[in-house]
Amino acid sequence: MYHVSFLDFIFSIPYLVTLLLLGNFIKTSNKIDAHLKKYFFTGFTLKLIGVLGFCFVYLYVYGGGDTVNYFRGADVIINLAKQNTSVALSILSGNLSYHNYTYFNHTTGWPAWYMWIDANTFSVSRLTSLFALLGVQNFFATSLLVASATYIGIWKFYRLACEHFPHLHKQFAYAVLYFPSLIFWGSGIMKDSFTLSCACWLTYNFYQIAIKRQRVLPNILMLLCNLYIILNMKAYVLITLMPGLALWYYSHTISNIKLQIIKWSVLPVLLFIIFISLSYMIRNLQHAMGDYGSVDTMLQKAKVIQGDLLRAEQYGSNSYYIGQLDGTLGNALSRIPISVFTALYRPLPNEIGSIMMVLSVVENIFLLMVTAGILWRTKIIGIIAIIRQNTFIQFTLAYTLVFAFGVGLASTNFGALVRYKIPMVPHFLVTIVVLHHFSKRAAGERLINAEQSIPSMSHPDPGHSTNR
Repeated sequence: MYHVSFLDFIFSIPYLVTLLLLGNFIKTSNKIDAHLKKYFFTGFTLKLIGVLGFCFVYLYVYGGGDTVNYFRGADVIINLAKQNTSVALSILSGNLSYHNYTYFNHTTGWPAWYMWIDANTFSVSRLTSLFALLGVQNFFATSLLVASATYIGIWKFYRLACEHFPHLHKQFAYAVLYFPSLIFWGSGIMKDSFTLSCACWLTYNFYQIAIKRQRVLPNILMLLCNLYIILNMKAYVLITLMPGLALWYYSHTISNIKLQIIKWSVLPVLLFIIFISLSYMIRNLQHAMGDYGSVDTMLQKAKVIQGDLLRAEQYGSNSYYIGQLDGTLGNALSRIPISVFTALYRPLPNEIGSIMMVLSVVENIFLLMVTAGILWRTKIIGIIAIIRQNTFIQFTLAYTLVFAFGVGLASTNFGALVRYKIPMVPHFLVTIVVLHHFSKRAAGERLINAEQSIPSMSHPDPGHSTNR
């Protein structure tokens, strides 16, 4: 096993101090709106604290786990570069052949074999090697740098939400920047940290390019970078994003057309263009998407993942069961309600399988209560009315539901579920915040209208004179 000592943490303290000073410098600069400055620095500080907690939990509770092996892969790539730069560059470009593996030795160390043979998994080590180089191959320093870099995408998404609903900037800070699960599971050297940040950043890029049409070229470049990382790590994140992004663009375009006759004329043409564009994109990205390049392969992948995660000898009491998958579309669609509910609101208190589940259970109870409050105040019709009024929320809800369906269907293990669903959580929480706000406002307006409609019960006393 790759050894990380407490001394490594001591050596990383200068990095922690430097990053906090950098965060404070950015906070005091003119790059951030004045009323958002405190949220930026608080969120950034919590992110750094969260990644240190994540590192200690994985080191001393899980005995290292994937995050250490990801770092180990990055570390040995740097060691190899000192001996054979060309082979190291070949590996960084994605050439994970057995021939390249033979160049590792006792001096460089070896990457974990189970990661090497999975290109999507080892892409985390390839990307992390850049941070490990800056972090002088220190596990804690590298983790701090990864957390800092991945905070950018989350901050971009927070700003995007605030742009649509400026009066909810405080609520969004708690939902996007301060939410415990996002701070803990979305900060370490893991696939989830990178895909969370990239999904948020890609959302911002898409908005700037397709909706707002500002700073198009730099946002196209960043969108391509985020797209590349997502495709290399978790292609299904892109698959679940695309329907929501298409809906967002469609709704925004239609909403800007005032004449009804033109709107209904454009509608089928726009739908056709979006369908052709999505089909073309999926067809050209099929190779990069691998098992997620077609419906059939996606369903078979979900079936395999379910079978793997249900193995009791490895995952024990953390497993859940929503029915046997047989790889057919009808079988999968029949499990939409339970899959979505599971991804959004489980595990519940009676499903705690380990101490690490407690945080998720507390969050889920809170979110379930908030959702119940929204439904009680507004009803389904009212929720639909709120959603129809904002195209951004149409996107966040669509992405949330599609992602939740896929992850809830395939995970079948709460330990995996709390990590796998992380890239969707900010979008879900923003949706909840907006629905909660407008449902309360609608309920308040109904109460005021009801009070105004009640006839006054106070009548002047016939014997009372005002001219005394």
